[in-house]
Amino acid sequence: MRRLLPTLAAFALVIVGVGGGLLLLTSRDHGSLEPSTPAPAAAAGPAGLPAGNVVVEFTSGADRRTIDDLAAELGAVDSPATRSAGQALVSKKVTTELEGVRALAGASTVLSLPAATDPQLAAFVREHLGRTDEP
Repeated sequence: MRRLLPTLAAFALVIVGVGGGLLLLTSRDHGSLEPSTPAPAAAAGPAGLPAGNVVVEFTSGADRRTIDDLAAELGAVDSPATRSAGQALVSKKVTTELEGVRALAGASTVLSLPAATDPQLAAFVREHLGRTDEP
C-alpha cells in the first residue's frame, strides 16, 4: 500500500500535466482554414468568357486554320474545360468589315493584324493566355 499511493499520485500528476499541456497548446491556436478575406471574383474576359481566355476574330478560313494550329501548339484548344479554366484560345468567325484578325484579351486589350500568320498574334496569345489580372 505504501508503494501504491505514491504511484497513483505520480500517475495522476502525469495525466494532469499532459491534459494541461494540451489545453495550453490548443487555447493558443486561433488559426483557420478559411481565408481571412474572400478571394476576388474572376473578372470577365472577352465575349463574356472567364478571364484568361483569348478570343481571335477572323473572316477567312485560312486564318481559322492558323488559329486552330496555334491553339493546338499551346495546348489551348477551345473546350468547356479550357474555357472555364481561362486557358482557351477561342476562334470566332465574324461577318463584319474586319480585315485580317482581331485578338481580344481581358475586357479591353485588342490587337488587330492583317493575318493570323503574323508572329505578333502568337506572341499576343502567349502573353495573355491564362492571365486573370487583366481589366
